[in-house]
Amino acid sequence: MKYLIGLLFLWGMIACSTDEIKTYSDRDYILFTKYVQDSTNFSFLSYPNSNKAELKLEVRVIGMPSDRDREYKISVMDAVTDAPADSYELPSKFVLKAKEVVDSCTVVLKKTAELSTRSRRLTLRLEETADFALGQTDRLAAIINISNVISKPQWWNAIVDKTWLGEYSDLKYELFIKLNNGKVDVDVTNTNEIRTCTLKLKNYLKQMKDNNQPVLEADGREMIVAYIGG
Repeated sequence: MKYLIGLLFLWGMIACSTDEIKTYSDRDYILFTKYVQDSTNFSFLSYPNSNKAELKLEVRVIGMPSDRDREYKISVMDAVTDAPADSYELPSKFVLKAKEVVDSCTVVLKKTAELSTRSRRLTLRLEETADFALGQTDRLAAIINISNVISKPQWWNAIVDKTWLGEYSDLKYELFIKLNNGKVDVDVTNTNEIRTCTLKLKNYLKQMKDNNQPVLEADGREMIVAYIGG
């Protein structure tokens, strides 16, 4: 409910600020390809060895390609943002190259200590420029939910418990992510994918045990997986 209220508030803010946009313009229109309600979830769990990461957001022009570069601008909506200013980097302007009508703008996100205990929200919006008028209201803003909170993912179900990875723990999932190059989501209907990912963890645990350095769970038990194949 709080999210819905916040979304309605966001739409209201955008609508109020675009009331004066005229129906006809001598400029092309710009908008995000995603609707504002389709927020982007970004987790630093996919970047276990990095303190910074780049997130790309796609924008689209409604109009004709131009034979020159054109500038567009994205700003932060402070009223609906709780991510600290030092946790992201946003260029003052972006450039849509000549002949192009689609562009990916890059936002740099920074891993902060508090992201391990709670998520933060960064809300961006397109601004009118000399080159671009603003497109439809519900595609002028982008909501990014940023976190580094580790918790049991939906795909780690009873079948994964019994057949593949064994009982869930935060430590096991964190190690799983690191060994699988930042992979946080698995298609468990794809047997080859879950088997490959499980074997990386299983082989690592075996290697550590063979070196008399068994990996332990938080309660002191040895970390194991359920998969018995090789």
